[in-house]
Amino acid sequence: MNIKEFVGYYKMSKDKKAECEKHIKESKYVPYLTKIAECDNIVKVTMENQSSGLYVQNTPGRYLYFNMKLIAIYTDIEMPMENGLQLTENYDLLNECGALDILIDCIPKHEFKEFSTLLSMCVDDYMANNRDFTSYIDKKWESLMQLALNNIDAEKELNQED
Repeated sequence: MNIKEFVGYYKMSKDKKAECEKHIKESKYVPYLTKIAECDNIVKVTMENQSSGLYVQNTPGRYLYFNMKLIAIYTDIEMPMENGLQLTENYDLLNECGALDILIDCIPKHEFKEFSTLLSMCVDDYMANNRDFTSYIDKKWESLMQLALNNIDAEKELNQED
């Protein structure tokens, strides 16, 4: 079921919570590695410029992706995540009618908390691995060492030709 269909049924429903609960997947547990992969994807989309790969900080985008990813993985509602504008429109459809909060409330609390904690950890890891001074020096050192090894190999080849 797509978002527009769901919102239509939701608006007509007398029992909003029951309408939301029937769309929560039967298996309410999402495997740990799946959560990590989804959180890593959220971090990549909201902390890297997709065309240049450079660092950006998009916390409103992270909030949007977090909420919509919860809907995508815990419900049977189709949630295309590729198009940012479409994702925003879908968020607005769910939020405007009040369904977003109820759907998220239907997700088991321990699942919500774990997903939220893992996302925070992935953000922290990204910052530590890509933005702090030590990681910067480590990456520059690796590049310098590779350059030196390439020069040594080139010099050996020149010496062998003599």
